[in-house]
Amino acid sequence: MNTEQESSAALHVLVCPDDTFKEDLSGQKQCSACTECDPGLGLKEKKSCTPTSDVLCKPLDGFFCSDSRRGRCRAAQRHRLSCSPGQYISQRGTADEDTECLHCTDGTFSNGTSSCQPHTTCDSVGGVQIQPGTDSTDSTCIKYVAIVFIIIGCICFIILLVLGEYANQIDEMRVRAYLAEGPEWQTY
Repeated sequence: MNTEQESSAALHVLVCPDDTFKEDLSGQKQCSACTECDPGLGLKEKKSCTPTSDVLCKPLDGFFCSDSRRGRCRAAQRHRLSCSPGQYISQRGTADEDTECLHCTDGTFSNGTSSCQPHTTCDSVGGVQIQPGTDSTDSTCIKYVAIVFIIIGCICFIILLVLGEYANQIDEMRVRAYLAEGPEWQTY
């Protein structure tokens, strides 16, 4: 290439006005408007637009690229902050991928925001299991002390019922005895 052709090529690149570009190798004949990295689409600028190349966008922090063409991110989505109950976050999201969730293994549970925890063994906390755990809930235990109070409460309730019934029977016997003797105002 001679110097006249080089300076003609350099002038050809400079013909594009600000905020436009024309890629050297693309074969395009006109300048194109530079792409905007729209924060509303979850994007920010990675590399500025030049007269020979379009802007490169990347996801905002906390986002991942959800629409990419020829290595250019065109739209992004916010990372999941938690998983569904019964799952845990196995991999935090990156600029290229969303947060990855996996199911808890047998004998563990998660509400979706934390790692999977083993189910409580009720014996170890001095209690009895009244409901087994699931992948999203812990075992439900009732402590032995609570069981004793429930039993004592039931026994007291039964005693009060029996005593109340006994008192009613005594009252009925007094009324019958009184009626059998007759009223005092009767004359002889």
